[in-house]
Amino acid sequence: MMIATTNTQWDFGALRGLSPETLALFNVRLNGAGWMWDTQTADGKTAVRWKSFYSQRPPGDEAWAKYRWLPEKPPGAKYFYPPGLSLTDAIADAWGALYLVGGEVAAMTLLEAGCRNVTCTFGDSSIPDTLLDDLRTWQVQTLYLVPDRDESGQRWACAIRDALAQQLEIALEVIALPYLLDASHGKDVNDYWLDGTRDHEMFREVLFKLPRWHLPEAVAKVSLERPAFGDEPVALPERFLDAIERALGLQGSFNSDGWSLKHVRCPFHDDATPSANWNRKLGLLRCHSACGTSYLAKTVGEHFNLFLRDYLDSTPSIPGAQPVLTVVPKTIEAVKPAAARKPAERKLRPALPAFAELSIEQEYSAATGRVWLDDYLNWATNASPLTPRSFHEAMALWLLATVSTRRMHCRIGAEYIYPNLYILIVGRTTIYRKSTAMKLVRSVLQKAGLSALLLPAEVTPEALFDELAGIKPVNFESLSPDAKDRWIKGRAVAAQRSFMKDEASSIFASLKRDYMAGLSELLLQGYDGDSGTMDKRLKSKGIITVKDLCLSFLGATTPIMYSKYVGNEEHENGFAARFALITPECDMTYRSPTDDIDVPPSIVTRLGLLFRKVLPWHGDKEPSVSLFVDEIVTPPSMHVLFSPAALDCLNGYRRALGWDMPREETFDESKAAAYARLGTMAFKVAMLLAAVDTDERPVRVEDCHAYAALLIVEQWRESLHRLDQDIAKAKNSGSDEDKVIALIRQSGLKGVTMREIMQSCNLRPRGKAVDTLTVLADEGLIEKYDFKPEGRGRPTTYFRISGLSDTEL
Repeated sequence: MMIATTNTQWDFGALRGLSPETLALFNVRLNGAGWMWDTQTADGKTAVRWKSFYSQRPPGDEAWAKYRWLPEKPPGAKYFYPPGLSLTDAIADAWGALYLVGGEVAAMTLLEAGCRNVTCTFGDSSIPDTLLDDLRTWQVQTLYLVPDRDESGQRWACAIRDALAQQLEIALEVIALPYLLDASHGKDVNDYWLDGTRDHEMFREVLFKLPRWHLPEAVAKVSLERPAFGDEPVALPERFLDAIERALGLQGSFNSDGWSLKHVRCPFHDDATPSANWNRKLGLLRCHSACGTSYLAKTVGEHFNLFLRDYLDSTPSIPGAQPVLTVVPKTIEAVKPAAARKPAERKLRPALPAFAELSIEQEYSAATGRVWLDDYLNWATNASPLTPRSFHEAMALWLLATVSTRRMHCRIGAEYIYPNLYILIVGRTTIYRKSTAMKLVRSVLQKAGLSALLLPAEVTPEALFDELAGIKPVNFESLSPDAKDRWIKGRAVAAQRSFMKDEASSIFASLKRDYMAGLSELLLQGYDGDSGTMDKRLKSKGIITVKDLCLSFLGATTPIMYSKYVGNEEHENGFAARFALITPECDMTYRSPTDDIDVPPSIVTRLGLLFRKVLPWHGDKEPSVSLFVDEIVTPPSMHVLFSPAALDCLNGYRRALGWDMPREETFDESKAAAYARLGTMAFKVAMLLAAVDTDERPVRVEDCHAYAALLIVEQWRESLHRLDQDIAKAKNSGSDEDKVIALIRQSGLKGVTMREIMQSCNLRPRGKAVDTLTVLADEGLIEKYDFKPEGRGRPTTYFRISGLSDTEL
């Protein structure tokens, strides 16, 4: 039955968001109750395809088919591509990358977006027998699958994965579109195009950064037996699995079968792009790229010098006795609905209540809410590859908090939340390159012209109060033009700036001294952002007023120094709870930094846009400063909007951490204040992610920003619990650098000699002490000087903390 229609009603380009230029590539035209288009065959000829207007059989049309070949399918019609163009050339131009999608409309969509290196196999039920040979002929190096989000698309992707399983030269990446997985008629690339901005470059970039789809597969059930001790099965120790996951740098969730939702780098080959998955239940690492094989936990552990025998506490020490692995094949059940597939995490942090957990689909969606943050991480991890990603990530968020300068907020009940952050990086000296990562942060601020947003790092409480009140320094006229310019710019947001302190333990140590007591008060009140006006009376200056204090803080220290200076008092008064405590999520594998890597313009541009355009200023103008030192007026603050789902998500998470979990006593009482603050931090992070995504006001937190914020703060919660282990480990086997730093800091302004260091820290021979001091000096943490006593005695070399002055002792 033929159905009469009008061209306007069935305008293929309008329905699918495709331009006339893309339609012309395939000669798309109307034909009866459907459309026709051309495609290229393997021998360079043209074949014709027909597609019905209707996705389901119209009533009374028994001969209906959704797709047809006209007149019939030629032998060489295996892949969909415009006649007259070369897919081989397009793949070569894309450095060996090929996108393989589920259907013809999806392929047209990627061509519309500027991806010429795309094809399909005429539906997800058809895979050519020659697929692997064809990919090799095209010299494909990376195959990106973008399946439809339904069970048919999943089966198609699994079949292609299995077809490529035995080869080594082609890497496979399966992209998960951010939609629920339906049984049938799931959404595809064209839906994603229609739902977005249809900006070609942005679409390609966002599509590439979508999470990878962890496909179901035939797995092995692993049982461990020790023949030397009998036939009783033995499970892999939790501590052994935790150590492997830290070494792999694994963060995030697992599916119900135990597979990590996010890829990790395979340690057994040069894996620039993460291409492996870890299964905690089975103790297996599956590499989908160069290796194309699975590794037992024992093998993975040994690669990182983690030996299973060291974690079997009750195992007698019998030489050569190792667990024997028996592999029993098992087929994974069909993919469960999202509600049934809760992450099977076994982490240090207690599990969230079910209502606060994110679904797997929500975790996928989170990737689209942190695009700027991922851009920063891609750059920073190349510039400082020995710094954990969690350090870079927290520092990037602190950058956004610094730029926000209290000019946006949200209101939850009677509480105003401003997106300032207190970040404390806690890790061993030298190993994790904390100082290098902080230098990157400074370079970004400098490139963006926003260095004036930093407060002086070395300052007494009285001088800091003057700085926050905008009082001109007594030596202002003698300052250089650049220094004057920075001070004038900083004064415009006098009390809404940020601290940055590389060795933060010196600040914590000074808080216990009487003359530095005012600093603790400033840091406590500076976190909340709604303290109003603070007055302080000084004999020499009268009353000094600080308005709308709202500070951000970025510091770094070691586990030993943190445990020494942050005690019960700091936990009880809420001082410690204000900090997101970031500890290393894994032991780093050595990698050289990329040479001459500049700050990407996109990172700097977004920061500048956020500061100058998105956030409000006096008179709704761009930020400017006055040369007149008159009364400071705090810039206006914008109310941030939330989507209903985003607000529900963040409120639920805050309730879980600040109400349900403390009442159920799921964690130590000493962490209750920190848990409550973490719930608030999720709101702060969500606002920052939304703001840096915004081109013009107002800022609106979308669902993806809330999901991304929750995942980030969940890692901070994990880090909070991990700190206890790191402190215990440092106390039991503290590094030489930590021991030396602690000794030198205790020695005060005078410092200590090499002899004293060798004796107190048990550093022998002398070369070991010299190497340790050299590392600390290179990090800028210590300095040496020669002291000559009165008389004829020779000068003695002393070592002390860098930058100390008499006022700090």
